Amino acid sequence: MIEQAIAQHLASNGFGTIAQTLWVGAIPDGDDIPDAAVGIARYDGTALETFSSAQQQNSVQLFVRGAREVYSATSYRADQLWNFMVAIVGVEVPNVIIPDGEGGTINIGTVSLQAVRPRGTVIPLGRDASLRFQFSLNFEVTP
Repeated sequence: MIEQAIAQHLASNGFGTIAQTLWVGAIPDGDDIPDAAVGIARYDGTALETFSSAQQQNSVQLFVRGAREVYSATSYRADQLWNFMVAIVGVEVPNVIIPDGEGGTINIGTVSLQAVRPRGTVIPLGRDASLRFQFSLNFEVTP
């Protein structure tokens, strides 16, 4: 749910539209999906000693994909996203909505993003099979 809150926060700040250019989880394949898109997903992060510590930390990855043959624009977008993410402190994301898996949605309410810490800088991943440049951004998020 933290990844959905981040997607909604990015969308409300002009970084794209959910389910068009911002995707929770993987960016889907398809002719109707723009080349330039961002996927937001949780992943296994740093080992923590206690359950309560684990509850207070979420490892989140932003996967930034650009248009074909346009390295500089993709790199610039990745840098913009990194700078925006690390500036998040004490943000409340209201009305976070998740799909229910049956065509509807569930409003889980307000999600707090208390702090976002980078786990490195922008990571260039090269090109995919369609020659689109890709970057990875990794963060630890405290709700």
